[in-house]
Amino acid sequence: MYDVVTLHQYIERTGDFLDPISRQAYEKHELMRLDRMSKKSFKLAENKQMLLCKRDEEVNRVKLVEYFSMEACNILESFFIEQTNFSVELEEKLTPSLLQISDNMSSISLYHEIQILKINLSRIIKESNVTKSQKILLLMFTDKIFDSATRYMA
Repeated sequence: MYDVVTLHQYIERTGDFLDPISRQAYEKHELMRLDRMSKKSFKLAENKQMLLCKRDEEVNRVKLVEYFSMEACNILESFFIEQTNFSVELEEKLTPSLLQISDNMSSISLYHEIQILKINLSRIIKESNVTKSQKILLLMFTDKIFDSATRYMA
């Protein structure tokens, strides 16, 4: 048994119309009962379709953030494998690619998602076979690029 107000808030915030434990979908009459018992003005039964659309949008946003994060990590790893001239390839290949990803992520990512990406990029840099000074440069560089992605976040 769940607290009706807490369950109502959970469904309203997440758009997840599955029972948290059994993962079976709530029927319309169950949602109507939950609306009535919680005494909330926002009605789950009436807004189910809108909440499901909102949930789908969030799932797609998260998948896109994961894609951009993976792409940034792959580009950095490829840079270490393929680079023959560090300075030139940093300027001509790595910089434009990471700037584009940062720009894409700035419009869809949450602050903590970008922080996780920065941690992953940092790990890749620290494990690379470039010189210590190149690692320091890349750490500062990636920090700066992805800090710019958080500039317009609340």
